[in-house]
Amino acid sequence: MERRPRALLVALCPLTIGHLLAILVVILPFALLLSLVKWQQQIEIGASLLVVGFGLFQIVNRRHPRALARIPPTQLGLGRSPLRLLMAQG
Repeated sequence: MERRPRALLVALCPLTIGHLLAILVVILPFALLLSLVKWQQQIEIGASLLVVGFGLFQIVNRRHPRALARIPPTQLGLGRSPLRLLMAQG
């Protein structure tokens, strides 16, 4: 609007930066996906070891987490849990 060549150059700077950021937003997920595919086997092994380790921890540590035990089953109308009844019989 100013009809000066310098004003055109000043206006092109934010446009260039915006265009660069828009291209980055589009290309970045594909680059991350490529790195995910490259490390897929290691990620799968790590995740499976984590799940197996947590399962073993749950087998060893039989206590129910206190954070999840705020409401007793009797308050919910459940009475004794079926698992405890089975354990008491066996």
